[in-house]
Amino acid sequence: MGAFVIAAVAGVAWRYGAARSAQWSNVAARLPATRVGELAEGRQVKVVGVVEEQGERVPAPLTQRPCVGWTIRAVAARGGWVLDRVSRSGACDFWLRDDEGGRVRVHGGRAALVVASGNAVSAAREEGIVQRESLLLPGDRVAVIAMVRRELDPGGVTMYREPPTRLVLDGVPLWLLPAS
Repeated sequence: MGAFVIAAVAGVAWRYGAARSAQWSNVAARLPATRVGELAEGRQVKVVGVVEEQGERVPAPLTQRPCVGWTIRAVAARGGWVLDRVSRSGACDFWLRDDEGGRVRVHGGRAALVVASGNAVSAAREEGIVQRESLLLPGDRVAVIAMVRRELDPGGVTMYREPPTRLVLDGVPLWLLPAS
């Protein structure tokens, strides 16, 4: 009887943890992809595309490798289970090009969540927990979930008195996720 109770409690705990870690993927799956040409100010959207090469990069915190975004996962083995969770993440601003060639600026420096999966290395160990660093690089395909807003465009051209503006992906939430 005791083994059954322990197995039941472990099963519930595992399902709860799996559900929490998969929340972002559920939100991403429910939102339809929007093309850059269809962006409208004030809407929450998911735009899927490729990170474009540009001059701006940030150093990943553990290895100092230059990247557009990074994710640190805490990975540990406890009681036969592998625990893997995003412990921290970050990014810089970048341009995203969708499949039809449209470009939009992404304010990655304000991202609440970055889930990078490429170029992963185990870079540190703290109290038995491995710190695994992954990078988001130009050329990687991502899904960006964000609010669309309008900002001044320093390189834009306008007619008469109106300042030039452009649409950008920003706001809360701003998530950078692997494209499915």
